[in-house]
Order: sequence, then C-alpha cells, then structure tokens
Amino acid sequence: MSVVSVCTDPRLEGYPMMSSPWPTVFVTMVYVYTVQVGLPRFMADRKPYNVRQIMLVYNFVNVLLSGYIFIEVSLVSVSDTNSQHMGWLLTFEKSFKTCSS
Repeated sequence: MSVVSVCTDPRLEGYPMMSSPWPTVFVTMVYVYTVQVGLPRFMADRKPYNVRQIMLVYNFVNVLLSGYIFIEVSLVSVSDTNSQHMGWLLTFEKSFKTCSS
C-alpha cells in the first residue's frame, strides 16, 4: 500500500480533486506554465496595468477579515460537548495527530 492510500481521509472521498495527488499536480503544472510562459507572452507588447488602488483596497480588506477570523477562532466562546470553552487560544492541546497505518 502506498502512503497516499493509507493516509487518506475517508470524509474527502467525494470531493473534487481528492481521489489522488495527480489532479493537484496537474493544476500546479498549469499554473507554473501560465505564470512562467503564458502571461509573459501575453504581456510582451502591452503596458503594465496600474493595480495600485485595487491592491490597497484588497490588502486592507484582508487585514480586517484576518483580524476578525483570528478573534472568532481564538477568543470567542465556542461550545464543546462537555463544557463551555473559550476558543483554541485558551484550550489548545499542544499535540498533533499523525497518520498511523
């Protein structure tokens, strides 16, 4: 048995691109080709786009959403089967599970 078949999560069986590592490898190779070959050819005879304002708004929104998600995940109270806890920041187990065969 391969490591991929031993360490798969049965909950992901019906998900797209989760049946094997090859779909992810394919998408990654298409991305690398597009960035390294396709887009440079496309932009060869064009002026660079001015995306400064769009990037400023995008980065600002990402900072706000990241802060909100951090607060929700780490500090806001979440219900547990046994008791009421504060988020993972106060009840985090300092261990992790490994894939065992």
